[in-house]
Amino acid sequence: MKYLFLFLLLTLSFLPEQADAFCRTTTCDESISCDDAPKECCRIDSEGCIVGGKELYWPTSCISFSTDKKGSVLRNISAEQMSETVENALSVWLEQVDCGGSRPTLSFANLGLSECGVPTVNSQGKYGNTNEWLFSDSTEQLLNSSINNSQVISSNTLALSTVSFDYTTGEIFDVDVDFNSAEFEFSNNPSETSFDLASVVAHEAGHFLGLADPFMPTSTMALSAAPGDTSKRTLPSDDKQGICDIYAAELPNQTNSCEPEGGYSTACVEKQSGCSLGYSAQSSSTPTLWFLLGTILLMRRQYSRYG
Repeated sequence: MKYLFLFLLLTLSFLPEQADAFCRTTTCDESISCDDAPKECCRIDSEGCIVGGKELYWPTSCISFSTDKKGSVLRNISAEQMSETVENALSVWLEQVDCGGSRPTLSFANLGLSECGVPTVNSQGKYGNTNEWLFSDSTEQLLNSSINNSQVISSNTLALSTVSFDYTTGEIFDVDVDFNSAEFEFSNNPSETSFDLASVVAHEAGHFLGLADPFMPTSTMALSAAPGDTSKRTLPSDDKQGICDIYAAELPNQTNSCEPEGGYSTACVEKQSGCSLGYSAQSSSTPTLWFLLGTILLMRRQYSRYG
């Protein structure tokens, strides 16, 4: 089975406010001309979403996550605190949303603490995987993460979700989420100089589930955050519509296992490859700036035994 891994650069752009809307992450390839391949290329629709290719989704009825056992020593956030925050965020997305009388069909499992500490994925089927949530407390850790996923974590990036998927179907098989704790202070009791951990986790949980960044400042999936803002802990209507659009219907190819594809492993295996989606910091003393997913830096095809 062929997998395409895309690396996306965040570029600065001023964008207008729009009506309720949500955006899906897709497999679209920005290097392809829309004249040559209109189904695979990247386009911008009337809502400002990047569209084309296949929309990403988890193909199983249950997904799992793990939390790096180190937590953030620098920011005094334990692995257990982070694990609880992630679990609460996924619960908001998957258990507290009404999709017309029912909740989203996807569920989740917390598999506990892991020990890798950098974004990695095994796409060869020889070892297992973990969907890890981790902190980078130092510039050395940031560098290691950047080397592993081939995407530099910039100085204004609060967190980076790297989503690995099957290009031919849009099926997600691994997501790792890295928090830039080396340069930003996170807290569940934020101040004017710290960022609300629960809000940033809620945003990255949307990427974890297949949503992209809309151009709405009120959305949990909005592209930037301000220190002290806790509003994104609660999902507005457009985010709820988005998660229901993906998971309200019966999921295809359901399995009973919550383990990652290839089985569960807490150890590092390979370098990470995927579509990297960043969440950007916004200074409270500057105008609101929103960031647009832009240029694809690198594409690579790999072969796997999966499927």
